[in-house]
Amino acid sequence: MRQQILETVEQNPGIHFRQVQRELGCSSTTLNHHISSLNVKERNFRGYRRFYLQDISEKMERPLAALNHNVRGIMLYQMQGGISQKELVENFDLSKSTVSSHVKVMREDGVIKEEREGRSKKLFPSESAWKALNGYASQILGGASEGFIEMWG
Repeated sequence: MRQQILETVEQNPGIHFRQVQRELGCSSTTLNHHISSLNVKERNFRGYRRFYLQDISEKMERPLAALNHNVRGIMLYQMQGGISQKELVENFDLSKSTVSSHVKVMREDGVIKEEREGRSKKLFPSESAWKALNGYASQILGGASEGFIEMWG
């Protein structure tokens, strides 16, 4: 079980407790017991217990936590050249409130920056978020990362 937990944390830096629990199909008591004896970092972000291997720098923890959602990772790639929130709504076929919620999380966690361009704001990835995404693209974006990176990179 401990090896499975370590592999899950390694493959998904910033994964939260319930995600680990769901992926491994174990009880919270079992997971708490095993995680306490492992050499993993535990941080609380946005009310979630998140786990990282020891070699993940503190500077990368927040971006990885924010990007531990496939939609946000893909949004970040689309922000490469700057994109408005309205364009994100159109590109993802999501409601304005859903996109706004994702953008808010990314903004508050320092994943994106905003620049005014005329009357609108363009969203761009922050340097730390870009490093996190490039370093951990396969974990953040899942199996589709290689084709996606080719398409947008």
